[in-house]
Amino acid sequence: MFQLSHEFVSPEEYLALEETSRDKHEYWFGETYMMAGTSRNHNIITGNVYMSLRQKLAAKSCTVFQSDVRLRSPLEEVYTYPDVMVICGKIEIDPRQQDTVMNP
Repeated sequence: MFQLSHEFVSPEEYLALEETSRDKHEYWFGETYMMAGTSRNHNIITGNVYMSLRQKLAAKSCTVFQSDVRLRSPLEEVYTYPDVMVICGKIEIDPRQQDTVMNP
């Protein structure tokens, strides 16, 4: 990850910047970081984890997501794009950002 700014950024400012950015950034306690690209091995590993989880959870009411779905922490101190995450049951969407989930 590359740091975008040393200045404090509010969650609202971060979300507004993300809407117009060509790159994805993560938000950690008031600071933003541009996400770095991945390697072939990283891509293979996360793909295998994703497929394995999908197969294991196929009979359950769970959804497996890859890195394009943003996750918000409960206290809005962190917004991140996990490589893989699972949500079982109803998906809780951030009321301010329809592309952000809150309950992995």
